[in-house]
Amino acid sequence: MTNTARKWVLRISNLDRFVPKGDSVKDEFDLLSFSHGIYAHSLPDGSRQVQMQDINVMRASDAATPVLFKLCLSGDVLDSVVLELRTIDDDRDVFLMRYELLKARVAAVNPGGSPQSGDPALVEGLTFTCERLRMHVHNRDGHSTVDLTPPKP
Repeated sequence: MTNTARKWVLRISNLDRFVPKGDSVKDEFDLLSFSHGIYAHSLPDGSRQVQMQDINVMRASDAATPVLFKLCLSGDVLDSVVLELRTIDDDRDVFLMRYELLKARVAAVNPGGSPQSGDPALVEGLTFTCERLRMHVHNRDGHSTVDLTPPKP
């Protein structure tokens, strides 16, 4: 019998180099949600203007939250931030979609929650920008990869 589950995971490479001595944080987090997009609109002269949205995720707040605040404030560049949609088939982790954000920055950290809700745990929205985005898709029907460079405003 096959037991299949899917989840989004965020991994920040070398996050430990930003962690104060004596502190300890994970560099991989389960995500509650994820969104990203690209769109193009026509200009009056007939040309198109393309916009790539920042990458937005929602996760449970934890010991990494202060480090992420510091990264947003400092603007330090993260070599690689990876978001993966994973499926777990009979204890085997397989990715279905992967976003690699190269030369990424934390653009926003927005914690929130409500003690009156059914689950009073704090959650936070994170926004990332990047110099380059590499997207991989892998499924039963095939696979593809694309490298995208966000247009300059």
